[in-house]
Amino acid sequence: MLGRQPSGPDLFQVIRALRSHRYGRFLASEIQCKVFAAVVRNCMFHYCVCQGGRYRHPRTNRRLPQVRVRTAVPKAPVADGEIYYETHGRGVPVLLVSGLGGVASYWVPNIPTFAQKFQVVVHDHRGTGQSTRSRIRYSVDQMTNDLVAVMDHMGIEKAHLVGHSTGGAIGQTMAIVHPDRLLSLVIYASWTKADPFFRRVFEARRALLTEVGVSAYVRSGPVFLYPDWWINQNIALLEEREKTTIPNAPSPEIGASRIDAIIDFDRTADLAKIKTPTMVICAKDDFVTPPYYSRELTRLIQGAVLVKLERGGHCASETNTKAFNEAVLEFLERQ
Repeated sequence: MLGRQPSGPDLFQVIRALRSHRYGRFLASEIQCKVFAAVVRNCMFHYCVCQGGRYRHPRTNRRLPQVRVRTAVPKAPVADGEIYYETHGRGVPVLLVSGLGGVASYWVPNIPTFAQKFQVVVHDHRGTGQSTRSRIRYSVDQMTNDLVAVMDHMGIEKAHLVGHSTGGAIGQTMAIVHPDRLLSLVIYASWTKADPFFRRVFEARRALLTEVGVSAYVRSGPVFLYPDWWINQNIALLEEREKTTIPNAPSPEIGASRIDAIIDFDRTADLAKIKTPTMVICAKDDFVTPPYYSRELTRLIQGAVLVKLERGGHCASETNTKAFNEAVLEFLERQ
């Protein structure tokens, strides 16, 4: 069953809004912009046009009115707060579930392509982004329950799930605890349980956050998440992103609790129970969750298939977008 399909504004208004939006840099061509605009138009957004802007048409270079985006923010209720979500496109639902950072915007490079074929649902994990910054003890089970609450709120009975890192742990839990809610599962750059290597990596990141501060934690993140070549080619993008990420980051208390949650995660004893069609995908140069985790997941989940991308680091959906999109969409379309 599909979720609610709200109507949107005029397509050209959306194109103009996208060109003024900070994610517009991912839309290299007018065609890409139109495709993305067409799917964004299905979001629960309201747009307000104001004259006198400095933005220009991508093809004609004609000066355009500025479009400021005002959002009727879609949120799903949970026990002590709300979960922000977005929906793009139409069709069978696909849940793109982010990793430890938790924000829906992680999937911006992938949404236009996926939304041409599916109804894409992304959300901010509780404690991150526009969702409630709950002062609770975070756990992967709690994150999974929040995702189920989003599905219930949207009227989605079943969906495909593509989970990155922590999102892959949520996917494992969903397939074990709520198998009737999944059509298929893609576990991307994830892990089975915390071994000594995993603990050392995330103890170091936790110490940076709690002892040095949010700024150091955010600025060090790319060293863990991205390959060296991608950082060197995209340093301006990373520095621009940090200007908004640092002031809007969760508190060290929430961030540390979310790190504790993934260190505590362990569903290895139940992985053999998963009957959902599953693909496991990772990059060969992923430092945070090296390929041996993906091989182990593939071994323990009956019928799972493994795809290894030649490069891309921990965030291959952003750094090797075309190869990632093609592999995942091919799997989803077979289900």
